[in-house]
Amino acid sequence: GLCANDFCVVSASSVCNEFSVERAGTCRESGVCNLCSCICFDECQDPCPLDAENDADNDGFCANVDSCPHDAENDSDSDFLCGNADSCALDGENDADADAICGDLDSCPYDAANDADGDNFCGDVDLCPHDPEHDADHDLICGDVDSCPYDHENDFDT
Repeated sequence: GLCANDFCVVSASSVCNEFSVERAGTCRESGVCNLCSCICFDECQDPCPLDAENDADNDGFCANVDSCPHDAENDSDSDFLCGNADSCALDGENDADADAICGDLDSCPYDAANDADGDNFCGDVDLCPHDPEHDADHDLICGDVDSCPYDHENDFDT
């Protein structure tokens, strides 16, 4: 039969025979590829004997030990979702504000309205998220709800 080297060890056949049935699939981990080169030929030639796709994503990890067998980045954002199933593969929080823009691309990753008032302050840190002038009269009432947004003394129209 086919052998991994130029000879088949016959004297160790009793040792090698157990790798044909009882311990089949364990030649590589048992370190007997050269000793039992005929019985172990297929397994020892296969870089991923327990992975029918032989490392489909080419990341150097066989599927039986690869946390993401079809994601070469192997969950680069550490959110326990593989890239092929992770809509935000580089965003560990997976679009925290649910605005359909991944955090690594979102100018306001914690503000679903993405700076609704256009004042360059995201809503999660903007004291007046709907007032682009940030309470212009400094009366602690945001302009979008202040009846007199430019009059500090007068907050009621008479």
